[in-house]
Amino acid sequence: MNYFTGPIPHFHKVTTLKFLRLTDNFLSGSIPPSIGNVSSLTSILLGRNRLSGLIPETLSHIKELLELDLSFNSLSGSVPSSIYNMTSLCYFSVGSNTLVGQIPSHIGYSLSNLQLLILGSNRLNVLIPASLANMLNLQILDLSNNSLHGSVPSLGSLSNLHQLDLGRNLLEAHDWSFLTSLANCTQLTKLSLERNALNGSLPISIVNLSRRLEDLSLGSNQISGSIPVEIGNLVNLFSLGMESNFLSGSIPSSIGKLRNLYILNLSKNKLSGQIPPSIGDVTQLSELHLDGNNLSENIPGSLAQCMGLFELNLSQNNLDGSISVRLFADLLFAWSLDFSHNNLTGELPPVLGTYGIGSGLLSLHIEGNRFHGQIPERWHLLVSTRQLNLSHNGLSGVVPKFFEQLDKLEQLDLSYNNLEGVVPASGIFTHSAAVVLDGNKGLC
Repeated sequence: MNYFTGPIPHFHKVTTLKFLRLTDNFLSGSIPPSIGNVSSLTSILLGRNRLSGLIPETLSHIKELLELDLSFNSLSGSVPSSIYNMTSLCYFSVGSNTLVGQIPSHIGYSLSNLQLLILGSNRLNVLIPASLANMLNLQILDLSNNSLHGSVPSLGSLSNLHQLDLGRNLLEAHDWSFLTSLANCTQLTKLSLERNALNGSLPISIVNLSRRLEDLSLGSNQISGSIPVEIGNLVNLFSLGMESNFLSGSIPSSIGKLRNLYILNLSKNKLSGQIPPSIGDVTQLSELHLDGNNLSENIPGSLAQCMGLFELNLSQNNLDGSISVRLFADLLFAWSLDFSHNNLTGELPPVLGTYGIGSGLLSLHIEGNRFHGQIPERWHLLVSTRQLNLSHNGLSGVVPKFFEQLDKLEQLDLSYNNLEGVVPASGIFTHSAAVVLDGNKGLC
């Protein structure tokens, strides 16, 4: 963690060095093969530099090596096969390089002492070896962001596993047996499977995962079926992502049992029915994304109990009724609110801008609804807002002059309403590309 530059020097006469840590610098060039001559080494930590070239095969000559970290560099080629036979290794990370080649089928036997294996963010285009199930000491397995394909093997024997990241690959799920097996991994806190080709119905066995699970990511797959009611069993979830799938049915009210939930993303599915009022019981919720579904009925007023919401997106649904004044009054810290493209009615909430409410709001989208009445004068206190879209509603009255004073405002869309009168001439209105007023026949 310094600012060292240039190449790593060659090692010719060093005979007693055990620990080499050059992590987080700006070192460049290739890894000198002569490091392999230092047989006393137990740790080689060269991550987060600008190293390039191939991984020297000579590193495998160090018989007592416990830690090898070459991550976050620009290394190319493949991992020498002899390194996969270094039975002493407990920590092996070559993530975030441009490596290609194979993961040997025997890796789980030859590296059976590994506690951490990170091969993520490379260019590996292979199957996941079933022998990984033999790494009984493994705590972290990261194979994410490659081109891994085929099925995920059963890894339920890894009772010490804390984190499993297989996201952003080409993996498939023929029978979901791998997920069922993970119920035996009682230490699991993170499971990432997002952006793969997982399909079929979401198995009920998902609710049997470790009660210690904090991060569950299944987004951007082809998963169908409904969200199990028993999802509320995963009481320590911090982040739940199931976005961009084909999930149907209703959002189970048991979601309210996830009191530790900070991020909930169920957007871009086929979910229907009401937004369960029990979501309001998740009072520390910071991000809620339910956009792009078929949700209907009113927006529950209980959402106001989530006073720490920074981002709320309910757009592109079939929600109706009005927006509770209390909801706007209690969302003191929101910076992005999107209610667009629903069937919402009523007047715009005048409480925004009052007593600092909404003063930190950066983006507000209400377009494509049935709001009527005038734009409230109190909105002149939206001093941080950069994007404001009120288009395609039934708003009337004049274009308020206070928009001229909102110097942070970058985009203002008031098109296709019933606004009338003179258009203000200064501030944002001097930038024609920043303001859209089409479809208001009464403006001059």
